[in-house]
Amino acid sequence: MRMFNISKETVRQWSQAFLEFLSPTAKPEKGRHRYFTEDDVKVFAWIHLRKGEGALYDEIRVELRNGMRGEVPEEHVVALASAERQMQIVLLQETIERLEAEIERLEAEKEDLLEQLRPLQEENIKLKTELQTTREMLQNRINDLTEELGAIREKANQELRELYREIAKLEARVERDG
Repeated sequence: MRMFNISKETVRQWSQAFLEFLSPTAKPEKGRHRYFTEDDVKVFAWIHLRKGEGALYDEIRVELRNGMRGEVPEEHVVALASAERQMQIVLLQETIERLEAEIERLEAEKEDLLEQLRPLQEENIKLKTELQTTREMLQNRINDLTEELGAIREKANQELRELYREIAKLEARVERDG
């Protein structure tokens, strides 16, 4: 960090040691650039000031937890604001790239699912057709059996009537002969 005349290694060390006080952009995922907000710079300003006075990391952490922050040197305020805007642009671009990749992944997943769905839809249509055919066959069989049962019932009723006539004749003969 040029404004405090500290090396990249020192920035890395302080970023690790004081991680809890820094923004997410100051501690990016591996392979990403490190971006510092104005508040991050104020944290570094405080660390720089206190380290210059010989303070230990533990003392500085306590002070940072209590809200202590350093001041951004005036000559760097405009540059910092510009850097923050640039950081926001980069973060937005990264977010857009991630979202586009996610959209692409989801579209591919959707296509895979549609491919898996097509045979199921065809099978569903086939099964519905078979079900309708089976339903019609069963309904025809029920109709046939109902007709058959009606015919059997009619024949049975006819035979019963004949039996009742026979019984009536026999009863009449028994009464006459008897």
